[in-house]
Amino acid sequence: MKPIKLTMNAFGPFSGSETIDFTTIIQSGIFLITGPTGAGKTTIFDAICFALYGRASGDNRQNENFKSDFAPETTLCNVYFEFELRGKVFCLFRQPQQQKLTSKGTYTMVPSKVELTLPNGDVITGALDVNVRINDILGINLNQFKQIVMLAQGEFQRLLEASSDEKQEIFRRIFSTELFDRFAQELGEKTRTLDAAIGKQTDAIAVCASGMDCGGDAEFYALTQAPSIDVEVLLAAAETFVKQDRAKLEKLEQKLLDLNALRDKLNLEQAVEVNHKFEKLEDLQKKTNVLLSRKGYIAEQKNKLDLIRGAQQVSKSDDMIAQLSAQIAEYQKEMQDCQHRLPLLANTMRQSQSALYEAKSREEVKQNLIEHRTKLAATQNVFFKIEQCNAELLELKKARERLKKNEYILQKLKERSVMIAQLREARKKLANIEQLSLLCEKAIEGNKAFAAVKEDYILQYDRFLSAQAGVLARTLEDHLPCPVCGSFDHPAPAKLAEDVPTQASLDETRNDLDALTAALNTLETDIKACFRQINYMDDVYSFKEEEVLSYPSEISASKENFERHVSALQNQIQEIELEVAELTDIAKPDEKYDDEIAVLDEIAKVTNRLLKSKAEIDSKKRQIDELYEQLSADIKDAEQLKAEIEATDKQIVQINEQIASTTQRFMDAKSEYDKLCKTVEISRSKMFNLNNQLSLAQNQFHADLNIFRFTSREMYEEHRALIDKATEIEEIINSYNIACTAATTELNSLETELRDKTQADVELLSAQHKELTARISDLNQQKVTLAARVKINTQAVGSIRERYNGMAKLYSQYKDVSELYRLASGNNAQRISFESYVLASYFDDIIALANMRLSKMTFSRYELRRKSDREKFGRASGLSLEIIDNYSGKARHITTLSGGESFKTSLALALSLADIVQMYAGGVIIDTMFIDEGFGTLDDESLSSAVQTLMSLGEDGRVVGIISHVSELKDRIPTRINVTSTKSGSTCNIVS
Repeated sequence: MKPIKLTMNAFGPFSGSETIDFTTIIQSGIFLITGPTGAGKTTIFDAICFALYGRASGDNRQNENFKSDFAPETTLCNVYFEFELRGKVFCLFRQPQQQKLTSKGTYTMVPSKVELTLPNGDVITGALDVNVRINDILGINLNQFKQIVMLAQGEFQRLLEASSDEKQEIFRRIFSTELFDRFAQELGEKTRTLDAAIGKQTDAIAVCASGMDCGGDAEFYALTQAPSIDVEVLLAAAETFVKQDRAKLEKLEQKLLDLNALRDKLNLEQAVEVNHKFEKLEDLQKKTNVLLSRKGYIAEQKNKLDLIRGAQQVSKSDDMIAQLSAQIAEYQKEMQDCQHRLPLLANTMRQSQSALYEAKSREEVKQNLIEHRTKLAATQNVFFKIEQCNAELLELKKARERLKKNEYILQKLKERSVMIAQLREARKKLANIEQLSLLCEKAIEGNKAFAAVKEDYILQYDRFLSAQAGVLARTLEDHLPCPVCGSFDHPAPAKLAEDVPTQASLDETRNDLDALTAALNTLETDIKACFRQINYMDDVYSFKEEEVLSYPSEISASKENFERHVSALQNQIQEIELEVAELTDIAKPDEKYDDEIAVLDEIAKVTNRLLKSKAEIDSKKRQIDELYEQLSADIKDAEQLKAEIEATDKQIVQINEQIASTTQRFMDAKSEYDKLCKTVEISRSKMFNLNNQLSLAQNQFHADLNIFRFTSREMYEEHRALIDKATEIEEIINSYNIACTAATTELNSLETELRDKTQADVELLSAQHKELTARISDLNQQKVTLAARVKINTQAVGSIRERYNGMAKLYSQYKDVSELYRLASGNNAQRISFESYVLASYFDDIIALANMRLSKMTFSRYELRRKSDREKFGRASGLSLEIIDNYSGKARHITTLSGGESFKTSLALALSLADIVQMYAGGVIIDTMFIDEGFGTLDDESLSSAVQTLMSLGEDGRVVGIISHVSELKDRIPTRINVTSTKSGSTCNIVS
């Protein structure tokens, strides 16, 4: 990466825009940046680093402090940087987050901005995306850049003097060897995981062993409860113990089979059941005899039930005769009523028909009234439209009055917005005047303090010079020459006065004087800046900015004038707000009406609405006139029209009601007459049919009496009265039949089953069965206990064997992984971790190249060597350095080098580090280096060799930029960037 152009706007001490064209200075290969302290030399490096990575070159400078204090508050701080890499040009623009003064006098936060323009013209934005792309383009990140390209203040000798741990951290960032450290950490984590897993399996085996059932075997119990279990011995003993229990279990099961077979032969339950059946047989025989004794009674009940069923059947014909007789009598009565009403209804029908003819004769009169009503409705609609238009006209006039009121209010708000703008400007001027007044007071006090300190310094300096003879006289010795006159005799040496100021006290007073001078210069700059802001656009003061301190009364008077002006504006604004509040019932107008443009926009809208309102009112008036022209001459007003309409409607309704009522009366009479005639005919027809049905029913009744053996109607009536008891009699008969059938069937079955059987001695058999059952229960309990022990111990043996086999595999892995972790973590004879071993390889290459450069700069006296012995207290080793002094032939610690020797050694290391990074990192080109310290510690010969070394880099096509105060470098390096500091900010120019 080679710089092409750097532009800094309001960046650091540079108040304006400063552009450095590197194309004019990189041809020489080396250039110098020089200037006084605080002028902004390091700021140039900061700008390059900020443009590339968004950070300063040093850790103690933050992005929010980049904006120049000398720049106007309306100016934005930013950096533009062009660089060339592999023949392609890249452009970067970065702007930090900052505050900016707006045209309204308020401050706004401007967000950060970054743009990267690629050689093909594509533009990448966003800090994250640009930073990632810059890392890809350059091949190095910010930490690597600061370590090998831009060596900032405080960083140059850090690599040389760093411990092994510190070097490891530096090289880790540069060579990205975190992977090797993570590999060692993962090995450690795997070792701990395997160790925990083995411990978990061991604990699980102990838990399984403690849970085994030893059955009272003391020796086996001791094996299961041992603090350290011998798994192989425990498994062998457990398997033997389980085998013995299984043999015992088989013997118990055989004995149980024999006892169960013997108990089954007793057949106790069968004997009890046979005895029970003999008892049941006796009961059934008694029950059968009782049922046979009731046989005659049941026969009587059956005959009675048959007669009741017959009476129930005959009752159907009897009920039909009664029903038909009742219907015939009802129809006879209805026919008599209808024949009596028919003459009366005929007369009523004739009268209603005559009234109907008379009402229909008025139909023509009704039609004429309807036509007249239609014409009146049309006229009424015109009156309605006139009334509606008058209401709309009233609303339009009210709306126009409201618009006029709004127009007046907006005019007042316009006056208020103008006053608010004037008030803001007046307050701003007042604040600047107050600040100017305060600064002037400080400057006057500062000048007084400066005069007092200056007078004190002159007095001290005069006393100090006067006392120098006495000071020299105190150093005179006999027989030694005087340093002033050279005489060996000193007859009257000068006396040293009392209370003579020392050089230190004189320097302290001088420092106070310089501090006051600097403070006064700052105040002077601030006063001029404040004066320019006050007189900007308005000539508030007639005197010049250099004469400010001479006119304190004029400043005070202008402050009072502006205070009165601000107060007057505030009162006028308050009066307008009170008037607007009375008109609108709003305590304070909306903030948008503070802007005059917004108020004017609202006034324009209201004016347009007023013009539109007037047009609408005129249109509505014309519409009302046109409607009045449509009215006829005989209609005077709406009330007259309404009365005539109501009278016409009343006549139409009366005619309609008369026609409707007469029609309805005629239709009702005719309907009732027709209905009565039809009823008479229907009744005659139904009576004929009912008489035929009655004759048939009577014949069927007499036939049913004969069929069901009723000799008389009295006999039929007697059994008909018992119909409700038929169900009860039937249930008695059915229950008797079911009981007889069941008893006979069960009796026959039991007699057949017990034909060849006799009753047994149940008590004897029960005693024998109870004894066998007790023995079987005892053996079953022993079987359950033994089977449970076999199951528990078998499962425990399986679980222990499975975990033991798994633990063997885990232990095999643990041995391999733990050994690798021991070596990779540095727990070895050399105390070198895996990552340190890799870094040491890189470091050896760096040292080899560094020694070539260091040999030239120290004339073959010094060379670097990496220490291979272990460090004290178990610290990590492998990256520590020592220096070989070829003059003495001995090695010594790196801290014993002098300042100049340290600088040359650090320079050799830094240059070699850049070469190695470029060598190992494919695609990384480090053809530019910036150095920001160290040359002041070199003598002329060392300075010459260091510069020669750096200039040799230029011969290889690389560029080296140096920041230094050493004046000799100006003669040795002709290409320079001079940074000049002024009271209004710094500037820079190129000298070649």
